[in-house]
Amino acid sequence: MDYFSLNGLSRLDVKWSRMYNIDPNFLIPRANPHYELIMVADGPVFIQVGQEKYTLNGGDCLLLLPWEEHFAWKPGGGSFFWVQFTSDPPLELIDAGDNLTSLLKICHTSSNFLRTSTNEQAGKLIIPRLYTPFRRYECMHTFEIMTNEFTKPKGYYHYRLNRCLAKLIEISAEDLLEKVMSDINLPASIVTFQRLVEILNESYMLECTAASIERMLDRKYEYLCNIFKKYSGITINLYLQQLRIQRAKYLLRETEKSVQDIAFELSFENPLYFSKTFKKLEGLSPSQYRANYQTVLYATNSSSTKTTAPNLI
Repeated sequence: MDYFSLNGLSRLDVKWSRMYNIDPNFLIPRANPHYELIMVADGPVFIQVGQEKYTLNGGDCLLLLPWEEHFAWKPGGGSFFWVQFTSDPPLELIDAGDNLTSLLKICHTSSNFLRTSTNEQAGKLIIPRLYTPFRRYECMHTFEIMTNEFTKPKGYYHYRLNRCLAKLIEISAEDLLEKVMSDINLPASIVTFQRLVEILNESYMLECTAASIERMLDRKYEYLCNIFKKYSGITINLYLQQLRIQRAKYLLRETEKSVQDIAFELSFENPLYFSKTFKKLEGLSPSQYRANYQTVLYATNSSSTKTTAPNLI
């Protein structure tokens, strides 16, 4: 069976949703430029996708890819709900093989938990092409809501449609997770990691020592270092440096504090070490960073003034 992965931060956009009562026209091949999720309301429905023939019964769901040709492979009745949508970034076809259990052990505690992260991944949802949701009546009701929104649209209806689609995808991903894995709870170490990140975020301007971190979490520092590296991919010391430099960049942009004052405020040993760390992480010195920012700001303001200046003549 085919499976697809969806970035947890994907932008889903519903294009259309309807109920389709099968008629002779369904024997004619069709395709559309968007993803299409269908759910059979009254089966059986005989549908062919490419060379694959499916016999879908009530409650069965099938995910079609953009421009994927589909049609009825034999005459019949029945009906199904359908929704067409886009996804940015797009879904990815994955080869699960026989290792689906391993694939589903997805830790959503990625480096996105870090305040300095620019990672645009938030874990991935795994969606089967063909499935029968455990919560089929909830899915059916959600489809009914979507078709009603299109039939009688009201204010913010598009927002509600996208929420409905997200709900359908969430249910399909959760069902697969529960079906394959007996224990879907995340390990206790993740809770420790989250608490550690929270403490570092709140105390990075102080002198964070191994002893103080151990005392706050009642865990050995070596264990905490291993947990942090496992889930974030970096060390505790590097993250503390990133937090301090992140704050330093703000102070350099928004205040007139000297480099020396900023260094002492952020608990660096001395201004020289601060400048060295700043340059290592940012590629330029604190003074150069401030000068570059002021140059760009001046150029932006000058351009804006020229554009919006009133005609005084």
